[in-house]
Amino acid sequence: MKYLVFLIKFFAITVVVFYLILIIEVNIFEQYTGVNKTVGWAFNLSDFLKPLLFLFVSSYVALLILKMKINVYLTIGSLGLLICSKFFIFQNMLFVVLFLSSILIYLSNVILSIYLKFKNDY
Repeated sequence: MKYLVFLIKFFAITVVVFYLILIIEVNIFEQYTGVNKTVGWAFNLSDFLKPLLFLFVSSYVALLILKMKINVYLTIGSLGLLICSKFFIFQNMLFVVLFLSSILIYLSNVILSIYLKFKNDY
């Protein structure tokens, strides 16, 4: 039961922090605009890494709020690879390698921190 409560807290904090970061970014730094065409509104979807970066940051903030041990080197590595993948977006193979390695390092860091939280319970 406590694992379910932990996961609900983790996802709730992640979603709240994600939308707070998104609202701050949209209202202060950038105004989303669209191009009105005859078929409807068309938005620029070329920058799809920004929501993923917000998700990474919000989940790490949620882990910090829940007082979990996070590996700093894996955190910096995953965020660094995600930011580097933005610069190589037009070189397909390098982009895919950087993007997938960033996601794998991120997932391993989250799973490791959750494992360390509940390691003493077994």
